[in-house]
Amino acid sequence: MSELSGGERARIALLELSLRKPNFLILDEPTNHLDIDSREALEKALDGYDGTILCVSHDRYLINRLAMSLLVLRDGELSRFDGGYSDYINTLQPEAAAVKKEKAPNEYQLRKQRESAERKRQTRIRKIEEAVAALDDERRKINAMLEDGSVTSDYMKVTELTERLAAIDAEEESLLAQWDDAENV
Repeated sequence: MSELSGGERARIALLELSLRKPNFLILDEPTNHLDIDSREALEKALDGYDGTILCVSHDRYLINRLAMSLLVLRDGELSRFDGGYSDYINTLQPEAAAVKKEKAPNEYQLRKQRESAERKRQTRIRKIEEAVAALDDERRKINAMLEDGSVTSDYMKVTELTERLAAIDAEEESLLAQWDDAENV
């Protein structure tokens, strides 16, 4: 037994239970450590069980398949619900929707949202300004190159540099429009 895995030990324990044929089972997370085949076998065995089962589990599928009534611990209170898990969840839907509608954002949350939006706007403005400054530096370098006599004698190089200047102007115009939009939000 000491060399068996947790799932194998759980299967042996379930086998022992089935051989004893008790009329009341208390199960605590019975599907933990079981592989898919073992889970299916357990579910089938429990589904055909004639006695009473008290089962604590986070396995919603198992609960939904087996439960005819639920003991629900909620907000520190224990209550009984006659019906399956799906029935219970369906009764909570209108209540959950009402709670969501009641909870309007409080002033703190609204202030935090405004502050976050302002930080994002300031970051966007800063990045645009940095991009415009980089374009201005590139423009200055290109203009300095165009004033150099060795470059002006190379027609291909002058064409390439003037095309880049036109592209810089277009990029800068787009960035300035974005900057204007961000400033006026």
